[in-house]
Amino acid sequence: MSTKESKELLSEHLGRLENNHYAIEKSRVRLDAAIERRDNKEIYTAIGELLLWTLTTEEWHWKHNKTLNKRRNRNKNGQVLLGLRFAYNAMKHNMNFYEIHYDNTKGFSFPFSFPIHFEIKNILWVKTDEKFEYTNDFHNVKEENYKKQLSNYRRYIEGKDVSITFDKAIEFLREEYERIK
Repeated sequence: MSTKESKELLSEHLGRLENNHYAIEKSRVRLDAAIERRDNKEIYTAIGELLLWTLTTEEWHWKHNKTLNKRRNRNKNGQVLLGLRFAYNAMKHNMNFYEIHYDNTKGFSFPFSFPIHFEIKNILWVKTDEKFEYTNDFHNVKEENYKKQLSNYRRYIEGKDVSITFDKAIEFLREEYERIK
């Protein structure tokens, strides 16, 4: 491959990475808007999109950024990606992987009307229990890989705020993008 062809190929790959970051930003805005509107279906959709684009971007780095794993494993924001991988796979298997917590401590003011809508306090990655243990229902998934992903989920994101964990992962990926562009 000539130098010119190499540069063209790198430019094409960087264009894809740039598009991934754009998709991450749009999905993050969508999540914030869904939370503001208390729209559970939009929240689910936006979390799914963010998982997709965040992990697709990490996979881009696996392929084109050979030193990613070392930096990710040493960086608290990067380590969040390890937990997000399990959340992404849980989403694909229709598991409940986050919980919405409402702020019902503000009390009521009169007059009030029905239905009553509480503000969203936070959205947390669920605590795992026996329903998350490996079973033979996970076709084409090696038990060892599943258990490693579950362990990373528990270690890095379980019980933590969804928005904050996404922000950490996005910050790490943005730093990686700046490093190579």
